[in-house]
Amino acid sequence: MEKSALDLLSKLGLNQYESRTYYALSKNGSATAGKISALAKIPRPRQYDVLASLEKKGFVMVQPGRPVKYSAREIAAVSDVLKKTKASEHEAHIKSIDSITGELKDVLVSDSGSDIADSASMDLVWTLRGRGNIYTKMQELIENASQNIVISTSEAGLARKSTTLQKSLKAAKNKGVKISIRAPIKGANAKAAEKLRDYATLNHAENGYRFMLFDNDHAILLLTPEAKNGGAKNEVALWVRSQEFAQNFQKLLK
Repeated sequence: MEKSALDLLSKLGLNQYESRTYYALSKNGSATAGKISALAKIPRPRQYDVLASLEKKGFVMVQPGRPVKYSAREIAAVSDVLKKTKASEHEAHIKSIDSITGELKDVLVSDSGSDIADSASMDLVWTLRGRGNIYTKMQELIENASQNIVISTSEAGLARKSTTLQKSLKAAKNKGVKISIRAPIKGANAKAAEKLRDYATLNHAENGYRFMLFDNDHAILLLTPEAKNGGAKNEVALWVRSQEFAQNFQKLLK
């Protein structure tokens, strides 16, 4: 039991001494640093540093007095502290990314005399690797669309898009963008279709072809078979920036 508890505590970010100290306090109640040192089998000179670290991380409470005593916080309370800390760190990290990329964009524009996007305006075809990257680009193109979006997808793909892209599609519809979705709609997939029906025209299509068109100007074409069992990172798509291609592709659907 002790080893199992120590292994789990290490997964919460505690080192060996911290895990043994928290475990000892949890099992024996409040205690002085000296007693904790004996219970946890930690060198006395190290015990105060370990306890200070645990207090800072939210695992231990200090009871003032002579002598000072320490007690373990309930693990549920520890969980709340850890989640709030991680959420705060994540938010700060996101803000840092926005700040750094904003500054970097200014520097790059200043150095080159034009935005990177402008310098790449002649590049017509880009490769997207991994479902995460593909969906990120889909979401970006949906948010930038101003006229129409055509989505053709598989039965499983419709279910994914009903959750992953739902918010972006709804926002596009509210801007007046016309959205059309073609996919196999049947059985368990009907529930996913209902989520999309409020802001998209749905058409049943058995073929399950996988592509997207945006404003007759951009296209995303899925090149690999639909990944299953954790193979999403191996999916590959082409992002085509060509009005000629997108418009001709659109004509094939009529």
